[in-house]
Amino acid sequence: MDAAVASLLQRGYAGTTTTEVAERAGVSRGAQLHHFPTKAELVAHAVRHLAERWIAHFRQVRAELPEGGDRISAVIDLLWSSFSGPLFEAAVELWVAARTDRELHSTLLSTERETGRSIAAFIEEAFGEAANHPRFGELRRLTLYLMRGMALESILDPRERRRRAALELWKRLMAAALAARD
Repeated sequence: MDAAVASLLQRGYAGTTTTEVAERAGVSRGAQLHHFPTKAELVAHAVRHLAERWIAHFRQVRAELPEGGDRISAVIDLLWSSFSGPLFEAAVELWVAARTDRELHSTLLSTERETGRSIAAFIEEAFGEAANHPRFGELRRLTLYLMRGMALESILDPRERRRRAALELWKRLMAAALAARD
C-alpha cells in the first residue's frame, strides 16, 4: 500500500502503473495482480490504507483533547492537519482522475463511502458531548467541505494566513452553533 501511495504522490494517477507499484513494493507482478487485479482497486485500497492510518493516529491523540469549548477548537485543528498531508493529496489525485475514468469512479465511490463513515464516526467521538447536538451532522459536513476547499486552494496558494483566519472564525461559529439548542 505504501508503494502505491508513494507512486500516486510522485507520479500522479496517470503515471502510476501496477507494474511500477509491484517493483517498488518488492513483490511479484503475479502477487500484486492476485490481490489487486486492477489499477483502480490498487489505488483505492491504498487511499483506504492511508485513511485507516490517519484514524488510528488521531484516535491516539483524542485522549489528549481538552474538554469544553477548547475541545471544539482542538478537534478542528486536528482535522485541518489531515488536509495538508498525503491522504488529502492522494485523494485529490484520485477524485480528479475518477471524473473521466468509470472504473476508478465506481471503485473509489465505494471506498470513499466506507472511509467517510469511519471518519464521521471518529469526528463524532472526538467532539464528545457536542456530537449530540441535533445539527451536529450538518456542522460536521460543513466543516469538511470548508476544509476541502481551503486545502484545494493551498495547492496553488501556499500562504496560510487567510486560511488560518477562516479556521479561527469557523471555530467560533461552530462553538456558537453547538451552544445554541434550536
